[in-house]
Amino acid sequence: MLQKPSAFRRRSVHLYETRCRSGSIYHRFTEENVFTTVLAILMTGILLLGMLRRQQQGIANIGFESALVLALYAGSIVLVFT
Repeated sequence: MLQKPSAFRRRSVHLYETRCRSGSIYHRFTEENVFTTVLAILMTGILLLGMLRRQQQGIANIGFESALVLALYAGSIVLVFT
């Protein structure tokens, strides 16, 4: 089972980085860590774009940003767990 880091652990990376003597923590990142980080940044950017451009109607009465985030989330589940 995959261990998902909490928001607190993600925010404390810089603290660990300053105390870690064996080298940079970023060298220990796996491909899965990089994928989830980039995906989170992408989803945040999409939601910010949705805040700039509001829609009155959309797919299933949700905006384009919600539809894109749901599609990315579903796609990421398939990629991570297969």
